[in-house]
Amino acid sequence: MKTNRNFLKKALPLLLILLSLALLLGACTNNQSMADLPEDASVCKLVIDCKTILDNMEDFNADKADILPEDGVILAEAEYAIAEGATAMDILTAAAQANDIVIDAGDGYVKGIANIYEFDCGEKSGWMYLVNGAFASVGADEYEVQEGDVISFLYSCDWGNDLPIEEPSEE
Repeated sequence: MKTNRNFLKKALPLLLILLSLALLLGACTNNQSMADLPEDASVCKLVIDCKTILDNMEDFNADKADILPEDGVILAEAEYAIAEGATAMDILTAAAQANDIVIDAGDGYVKGIANIYEFDCGEKSGWMYLVNGAFASVGADEYEVQEGDVISFLYSCDWGNDLPIEEPSEE
């Protein structure tokens, strides 16, 4: 019996850490459990797509043609709850984990999503992110997501010139 108590005393801190981590990761919740959120919960939308590749197949890495989604959509637009202080990278990471999507990112820069990487469609290609239809001015790990934001991680084959960007209004 004494061995069981010692085991519990040693395992309890680890269990508390794991529980805290699970709660933290659960702070960015996808739309499948939106019904469980309080009515006043802040939400944003996230979409991940690589549609520009479809218009540039001649430049796309032929070895990866079988992993390219037919419609270019990796993750259709969905709502996610926003934890206080959550960044665009936090939302991307939580959505990727919830949907079994592999991401390769660091220091606010996304190298690859769903095994589609920068330079897979030419020397000007790679992942970019937009907030409410416009390029963000900081890395994805610095942009703090706000209520109602639409975060888009889009693959560009031409340094962003081929993406649907909204011009800022002159208000």
